[in-house]
Amino acid sequence: DAVELFDATNPSDFFVVTDENNIYKCLGNSGGSPSLNKPAQVLTTPFTTADGYRWQYLSTVKESNLPY
Repeated sequence: DAVELFDATNPSDFFVVTDENNIYKCLGNSGGSPSLNKPAQVLTTPFTTADGYRWQYLSTVKESNLPY
């Protein structure tokens, strides 16, 4: 929470879109190590994957709304 994610000169990626069109926000990156596990849960609460990354599910984009 101490990193400026919206810095115009050095923006940070903090979300992913999976092949199921699920959108997740990264809440913790396991100390900066690469993510090895795709988030797959669609919980309303944050969860942690086996690689130590902490995620929050945001939404799923319907196929009929692609490309968005």
